[in-house]
Amino acid sequence: MIELTGVSHCFRGQTALVGVDLRVREGEKVVLLGVNGAGKSTLLKVLAGLVAPSSGEYRYEGEVITPERLRRDRAFARRFRGEVGLLFQNAEVMLFNPTVFDEIAFGPRQWGFADAEERAYQWAERVGLREMMDRPPFSLSGGERQRLALACLLVLGPRLLLLDEPTRGLDPPATGWLVELIADLPATVISSTHRLSLAAELGERAVVLGRDHRLIYDGPVEEFLENRDQMATAGLLHCHRHRHGEVLHRHLHGHDWE
Repeated sequence: MIELTGVSHCFRGQTALVGVDLRVREGEKVVLLGVNGAGKSTLLKVLAGLVAPSSGEYRYEGEVITPERLRRDRAFARRFRGEVGLLFQNAEVMLFNPTVFDEIAFGPRQWGFADAEERAYQWAERVGLREMMDRPPFSLSGGERQRLALACLLVLGPRLLLLDEPTRGLDPPATGWLVELIADLPATVISSTHRLSLAAELGERAVVLGRDHRLIYDGPVEEFLENRDQMATAGLLHCHRHRHGEVLHRHLHGHDWE
């Protein structure tokens, strides 16, 4: 479904990705890991067709994806935009309609779906916003806005769902709900996260970007999480000092952080 070959990207002199080769089959659930600045968000934007690689090639379903192609071929762009959805790390940037209902119904209306309103109510129910349909999005909590932005994507039935830190702003019950939702979706899902304790719940395959913006691991999540040397190389462990009485020593730790 996805094929990246030698994809690199620089923006204003800053390197974001270097020589990334990646293939993802339809239906896979993939976890994207790496420290801040490793290039996770850039990679997701490349896959969403929002950022053009500085070099290399991206193919979706065998079709080369470039911003120029998406601008020129309107029929293809419409299909691609309908099949590929990106949840931004800051969900607020995705919200601009006057009510929750209008937000969820916006996509189906733009695509000309006859059942746009029905779809909006169904997904509002599924994400727990059914009683808030008349409220303005800015009045929602951070977690509720995250759910709303996700509903705006899922209402279109995407085949490829790209989630940039999807648990940001979610409390533990909402995080558990999201993990179960992702597991049940028929779509291919690529989720970036800093929360190592959630990695194995978000997918079975880990793709890890190193601090040098290169792909340094691609394989089973559990194997990566059990290899402390690999985790340290990726910058996903940090060193703590501990004092026990008069003895001071250091340990590598892997903690969740947002």
